[in-house]
Amino acid sequence: MSSFYETIFLKEDSSLEAKVELLKKDRYHNSENIYKLEKGIAGEKQLMYHLSKANVGMYVLRDVNFAYEGLKAQVDFIVVTSHHCYFIECKNHKTNAIHVDQYGNFEYSKMQGKKAVRIGVKSPITQVKEQFEVFKKICLKENEKFKDDYFKTLVVFTDSENKLRKDNARKDIKYRVLKVDDLISQIEYDGKRFTGKEYTKEQMKQIADNILQKNVNIKLDDIPLSYYINQISLTDIEDSKYSNTSETKTSNNSNIFLSKFGKIFWLIIVFAILGTIESYYSNEPKNNNNNTSNPTNSNALTENQIKALDKFKSAYDDGQVDGFAIIHTSFCYEISKMFNNGNVCTDCCNSLPIEVSIINDRQMTFYKQNTNSCSTLTLSEDGKSIESAINENKECHGQPVGMVEWDDENEYYKKIGGYDQIKKMAIDSYNEQFGTFDISFFEQSHIGERGGNKYNFNGYVQNVNMFFAGINGKNAIKINTTKDNFNIMCESYYYIMK
Repeated sequence: MSSFYETIFLKEDSSLEAKVELLKKDRYHNSENIYKLEKGIAGEKQLMYHLSKANVGMYVLRDVNFAYEGLKAQVDFIVVTSHHCYFIECKNHKTNAIHVDQYGNFEYSKMQGKKAVRIGVKSPITQVKEQFEVFKKICLKENEKFKDDYFKTLVVFTDSENKLRKDNARKDIKYRVLKVDDLISQIEYDGKRFTGKEYTKEQMKQIADNILQKNVNIKLDDIPLSYYINQISLTDIEDSKYSNTSETKTSNNSNIFLSKFGKIFWLIIVFAILGTIESYYSNEPKNNNNNTSNPTNSNALTENQIKALDKFKSAYDDGQVDGFAIIHTSFCYEISKMFNNGNVCTDCCNSLPIEVSIINDRQMTFYKQNTNSCSTLTLSEDGKSIESAINENKECHGQPVGMVEWDDENEYYKKIGGYDQIKKMAIDSYNEQFGTFDISFFEQSHIGERGGNKYNFNGYVQNVNMFFAGINGKNAIKINTTKDNFNIMCESYYYIMK
């Protein structure tokens, strides 16, 4: 057992605090903005207070900034313990309730009169994950040993009056969204469940120092005020202690005017436009060509595409937990139709993973590694049709998802443990540097007893390794993961299983 129980802050300063001091020196500063920024600072200090009272043993870094090839990330807190390193996004929003759904989407609700209003916001889970990914890229570029399971990302809300409603969220999402009062309990719980070898105080200090070395100094003038405001609070639902100022009263009066008369005005405009459109089409000659398709109908999602989208969202969630996911190639085919006028892009799905990112219920992106192209899919409000599907020659980021055309009826697939075992192997393979298994994994095999050729050990290993190299894109230029290759892999793995 470790005798280290202190909380040691290796970095306590904050660019946010420095920004506020800079704003206060400006004679034309906006008191409302400063109030919001100070509220964010208060939330961070509350979190610091809880960390300082912990009896766990940790090194804490506050306000750490990373930069990698044009990507920038700012992390509110990094907490290094003997069992895990936590990247923490601190939020101090004032609202009635915070709702988190099964996919990790966030909505904040606030009472306006007798009516509760919900506002969807960018997921802070995604926010802190993107920050961690920048850090991860730096480590991998510098060829550092990287234990992915040592790192965890958390979102901590510091306003004690907020109700945090996450009953509908998946288990892994519930874990990652906490109120500040529960943070230390969660860290202690993680420590009790941890079964690996814990780091010593000296090793923890070395890890914290190594992270701190990657921190980049930022110039306050280079960062717009809007960045801080967006990080800290939501102006749409935020309470304001300046609501009695004449400036705000004017704003409120104009809002009342818009609510009463503005809506009527815009309704008149909309009906006028609709009337013009109806008049135009009513005067157009009827086209009886049966080949003419209605754009709305042609963009409607099929049942298979809706199912495919659900599978991709599920894979995205799983990937956030395990770092890698696999899905059936047929679902990739359905997705590819959305970007190719209904035609299947075979080359998009047969080899190498894509990176999936769920922006919200309506938007998701796909990044294809071998073509360096980012595809963005936007659905209609009801989620039943495609609003837009755009392919761009740029990089975008998400969770890696491999494509596999598996065969549920294959006897060896059943014998080796089915999908769960294949996914476990895919994750292990993806986490290896070259996407292949250590040969020791196959030691003490029972090839002869299982009906295989005991002299073909290396051939079996190669079949398995090449298959997973094709899934995760490592150490492979192009290896298809068709059903035939899948069946060969299952049989080979069965022969060489321990």
